[in-house]
Amino acid sequence: MTGRLAMTLLLALAGCVSSPTVGSIGVVLGRDPETRSVFVREVPEAKGDAEPVLLPGDELMMVEGIYVRQLSTEELRRQLRGAPGSKVKLTVVRGGEIFRVEVPRTSLKQSPIRSSEERLEE
Repeated sequence: MTGRLAMTLLLALAGCVSSPTVGSIGVVLGRDPETRSVFVREVPEAKGDAEPVLLPGDELMMVEGIYVRQLSTEELRRQLRGAPGSKVKLTVVRGGEIFRVEVPRTSLKQSPIRSSEERLEE
């Protein structure tokens, strides 16, 4: 067994292999249990000069034309995931203003503890 193969197997067993085929929008979302509204709770620091598309406090109204209040946590996660580099269409409310954005998906890292990109806190 080569060193590279052994390392890949070790990382796979530990659950820490990056999956280049799975991406998401890279923010932490929270859901109000009564209204089922979904809000951005945390946004990681932007790399370089890039301005974040989503900000803490933004409410997600729709993902790809589907109202998020109608989606279970798993269904919402499925809608937000896709190939890294692909974009997902969101309808967002910020400060009483409604706007539509396309957010690029970034790679998720698989780990025993969900990465912040995967968390949906309720």
